[in-house]
Amino acid sequence: MTLHDLRREDLRRAILDVLATDAANPLSDLLLRAAVEEVGCRAALDEVRAEMTWLAGRGYVCHTDEGGTWMVRLTERGLDVAAGRITPPGVRRPHLDD
Repeated sequence: MTLHDLRREDLRRAILDVLATDAANPLSDLLLRAAVEEVGCRAALDEVRAEMTWLAGRGYVCHTDEGGTWMVRLTERGLDVAAGRITPPGVRRPHLDD
């Protein structure tokens, strides 16, 4: 696995973890990027959107484009991943102390 792959898995984990803090409400892509940066994942907006698309393709999130701003929400399956109940390939496993 390359460093690039590890970084993408870590960003996916951070996105799910941030969304899990308030799973009932959608979050804009800009706020999501700011939140993942707060937990240590620096990422360009395009990178966040690319990982949102990857996560949506697997049913972990859903997103809509509202006038150029993407709104993203965690699905029940995504909540299972964020909580560590399922550990799919492509998403960093949660740390035990997370």
